[in-house]
Order: sequence, then structure tokens, then C-alpha cells
Amino acid sequence: MLPDFPKIKKKHVEAINKYLKELINQDPLFSGIRVEHHFEGSRMSYKTVDGEPNETEYGAASSEFQIKKEDVIAKGAMAYVENLRDAAEEMKRQKAGFLTAVECLNAP
Repeated sequence: MLPDFPKIKKKHVEAINKYLKELINQDPLFSGIRVEHHFEGSRMSYKTVDGEPNETEYGAASSEFQIKKEDVIAKGAMAYVENLRDAAEEMKRQKAGFLTAVECLNAP
């Protein structure tokens, strides 16, 4: 059986998540949005421009992250970076979809 190296894996995952957030927040659309972390609940509420309260469910933005061993052999660490960029672009599309869904709910 091969060793698992949980401490190394944890640091690696933390670094990937940090870089992914940085890539997403480079987009002007997302860089100006205030982020507030919620650790319980499944809904959020806000007020529309008319002052009306509105409530909606949280949504998840996710992306698949796979690296072929041939790419790692050929490109080294850049294989990770390229795949992270693709994952960040997918998550940006999903997050933008959440924003437009909220706007559609508020449309007259």
C-alpha cells in the first residue's frame, strides 16, 4: 500500500483553493462583490432596489478538476495551472449565472 501523506495533501488543497479564489476574484465583476461566509442555513435574504425583501436558496458553484498523467509528464506543474484556470472560468460562468438569476427575480 502506498503512503497517503495527509498533511501534504491538506496544504496542497489549501494552496489550490487559494489560487482558484484569486483567479476568480481577478474578474472585475466578482472583485467588487462583498463576500460574507455563512456556516449554517440554506437560504439568504436581501432587499431589492425598491426596498422589498426577497429570499432565495444558496447555490453551489463547482468544477471538475482532472489532470492526465501524460500532461503532468509533458508540462510539469503548468498542467495544474492550466487546469485550474479552466476550473476558475467554469466557476465564474456559474457564479455569473447566480447573479443574473437574482436580477431576473427582481425584474418588473
